Amino acid sequence: MMNGYTFDYGDEIRALLHRFATDEAAVDTDTAVIYFRACARRN
Repeated sequence: MMNGYTFDYGDEIRALLHRFATDEAAVDTDTAVIYFRACARRN
């Protein structure tokens, strides 16, 4: 849980976060935000 949200994620999110950490320019941040919102659930 982070800031009142629970994230339901798997290997895809780990890969995306790893790519973002190593090469931020390689990640489409608009698409990433949409994906993160889809994986988050308010507690």
